[in-house]
Amino acid sequence: MQRCNSVTVNHQSLLKKVHSNRAGVSVWNVLAVIFVFGLFFALFFPACQSVRGPSRRVECLNNLKQLALATHNYAASRNGELPLLEDGTYGWPVALLPSLDANAVYRDFTAKSGASKTPIWIRAFTCPDDPNNDRQSMGLSYVANAGYGNFRVDSKTGRVTEVGTHTADIDWDGDGNIDDDDRAVSRASGVFWRSHNDGFRMTLDYIEQGDGMGQTIMFSENLNAHNWASRKTMDIAFVMGRDALGFEKQSSDDGPLQIQSKTLGAFWMNSNDGSLPGQSPVPSSSHPTLVFVAFCDGRVQTLSKNINPRIFARLMTPNGDNFGQPLLRANEF
Repeated sequence: MQRCNSVTVNHQSLLKKVHSNRAGVSVWNVLAVIFVFGLFFALFFPACQSVRGPSRRVECLNNLKQLALATHNYAASRNGELPLLEDGTYGWPVALLPSLDANAVYRDFTAKSGASKTPIWIRAFTCPDDPNNDRQSMGLSYVANAGYGNFRVDSKTGRVTEVGTHTADIDWDGDGNIDDDDRAVSRASGVFWRSHNDGFRMTLDYIEQGDGMGQTIMFSENLNAHNWASRKTMDIAFVMGRDALGFEKQSSDDGPLQIQSKTLGAFWMNSNDGSLPGQSPVPSSSHPTLVFVAFCDGRVQTLSKNINPRIFARLMTPNGDNFGQPLLRANEF
């Protein structure tokens, strides 16, 4: 009997021991696991982000490069003529669609009135670092250089609006009459213009024989760009207000595009953080301290937000040299 009791007791003790070994994980074990996983994510996540950041910037630069090359392809089939800012139906982004391997989209958006126009995201039109437009239907991160013009700025908000419609018809000499000489000055200040009854079309030859394609910006980023099918200057272009430039008083030896201002106000790059879609037609980006641009020779590069404002304004002009602006040295930008 004693033996049986002993066996019974030992059996119960064994069951108790086994049960205690299966009792589960202690609080300290749980905390240790949480700590290890937390440490893993703390080390791994920033590493992933540091890899993704440069990758997004490379994609952004490549998209700009695609737009510049598409523009050259467009010009090559049209005797060197560049797309219009807008042709009365659509703007330059739609004109470039066939050169961006998007012929079907082009046909859809240029079909007769009343036809279906499906909202769509075009990868080449957006920068991965643009929170307003990347992977958004009709998103647009890049804007075309539309030169100097007459624009009104809200002093409280920085909101920019057109005075009339931005065209080459500007009275530069102040004589109350807009003639061919005035329009020549306007067109020397930017690359993309609206159609005009005088039939003018900007060409790569004009730019090459002026300030040079390597010294003239074609496209820039803009966090406030909006809707690649738009015809509005504020949605698809970057510009410079004439009042912001403070041109020198003219003498017999000065040209009408000689700049006096040292600051550009609402027309300066990164002047806001993307909070004014369609109302801030200036270069801007989410990249710290810089903006990506494409030049008319197809080159893409960064511009520092600390660039001299006069230098930036001169990089917009395809023919400023013939109207009072000194040529730029490569080390100035």
